[in-house]
Amino acid sequence: MKKLILISVLMAILIVPGVEAALVVQDFKCKGETTLTIENNEQFYCQAVILNNDPSSSVTTNEIVLDVSGNWAESNTYSGSGFSSTISAGGTTTATFEGIRTITPGNNHKFSDIDIDGTTHTEEVSSAKINAIVIKTLTLSSSSSSVATSSEFIVTANILSGGDFDATLTLTPSNCELKSGESASKSVSLAHNSELSRSWTITMGSSDCSLSLAATGPSDISLSDSASVTNPSPSTDDSSAAGSTGSGAAASGGAGAALSSEEETESESELPKLEETTPISEKSTLEKEIEKILGAPIGAFFGLGTTTTLALFSVLVIVIILIIAAKKRQRI
Repeated sequence: MKKLILISVLMAILIVPGVEAALVVQDFKCKGETTLTIENNEQFYCQAVILNNDPSSSVTTNEIVLDVSGNWAESNTYSGSGFSSTISAGGTTTATFEGIRTITPGNNHKFSDIDIDGTTHTEEVSSAKINAIVIKTLTLSSSSSSVATSSEFIVTANILSGGDFDATLTLTPSNCELKSGESASKSVSLAHNSELSRSWTITMGSSDCSLSLAATGPSDISLSDSASVTNPSPSTDDSSAAGSTGSGAAASGGAGAALSSEEETESESELPKLEETTPISEKSTLEKEIEKILGAPIGAFFGLGTTTTLALFSVLVIVIILIIAAKKRQRI
């Protein structure tokens, strides 16, 4: 019995080291990348390819565990799944570590090792790196809070990163516009915990200006901010303009009325004026005699003023007298 126990112990000593030496981590990647860039707090998975180096014997394995270096992940260890418990001679199996989540942004998160049935393997694992990124802060500010129409001012974006990544800052103005030659989008290359700024020159519009800023990076990370700048003397709207036009029309109407009044006065001044020495109410003896002959007032007969009619009638009488006198001379 003692001999059997001794033989079993010797076999365990000889066989187990052989199993450990036969298994190696042939490849290790996270989502297919040696360096994975993801948004902080995003879940991801890693996979390890385990190789049996023994060309003649299969190997049995029961547990594969991934160990995290540091405290950047939600858990310190992640158990592998989906692998084959028996690896044939020279064969491989793949263990998948799912549900890994970063809780701290950073550009150099790593794993320490993979444990296969109690044996530590660092090959391939130590070269993998996780770059957990985040836009920590994004602000937009203006060089002035109040700007007159057509005047220029500067707006500045500040971005603070977690992790290493490139981002694009895009500015969208409303009721104002980018200065000629300015690009709405500007790029930034961010290092972990670094802060960078980008500026734009804006031309003020006719009313208050509003600006929106968006920052986008890899893994669909994004953040936005906004700012506004007032116009101290905004242009009036159409109704005000109409009111001004209306006032102008009224003024024109008033001018027209004044002009008509002036024209009327001028026209009246052109009319024949009554002689001051002959009041309308007083008729001369000649005027009375003429009216008897005509059988109507002189003014009614000629359709003119009394004075004008009398003058014309006097001329007519003189002409008739001269004609009669001329005929008498011919007879003689």
